[in-house]
Amino acid sequence: MALDFWGNVPLSSLTEADFVDLLLFMRRLPVKHGRKHGNNRYVQGRPIHDKRLEVEMADAEDAELRASVERLDLPEREKAAILREKLIPRLNPKTLKKHHAFVRAVFIAAKDHLDFAGAVVPVVFSTFQAKAKVQAEREMADGCALAQRRRRRISWSDERLTKLFTSPIYTAPARSGGTSGVRPLFGTQSTGAR
Repeated sequence: MALDFWGNVPLSSLTEADFVDLLLFMRRLPVKHGRKHGNNRYVQGRPIHDKRLEVEMADAEDAELRASVERLDLPEREKAAILREKLIPRLNPKTLKKHHAFVRAVFIAAKDHLDFAGAVVPVVFSTFQAKAKVQAEREMADGCALAQRRRRRISWSDERLTKLFTSPIYTAPARSGGTSGVRPLFGTQSTGAR
């Protein structure tokens, strides 16, 4: 992804600002970037879009959706709900943090194994977050905020928890000479760990 953004340039030419610009660009990437070309082991030769084109296509689809939703005669809350559901989700901060670590790892590996004499790009994730927040506020004011993918966590019901903790995984038959019946494995044995 860094090659798509920067091109084939020497590591020594990259600055902290270039790294932040890369992260700001990646923030706009759709979650399913690079997966829509349809090539597989049976079908080959379909065009693969570069990352900039994928961002442009996703932005165009989102703009078209916003325009069609604005034409609807619905309350603003319903329009916002439709947009939340149908806007193309973009990379979330957790994924961007991983990409940040990968790019830094390239610099560190070059320094450790390839005798790279330049400076390792510093940790710039906090700088990126500040600039991304300003960019997000500007997008919100313009009415074209990005849909950030959020992971939904569903809490367990009491019935499911009871079923899980009374399953054979968490319980075991009592030892010979002990009490009869079933006893929980966790919490009754002392392991000596503190």
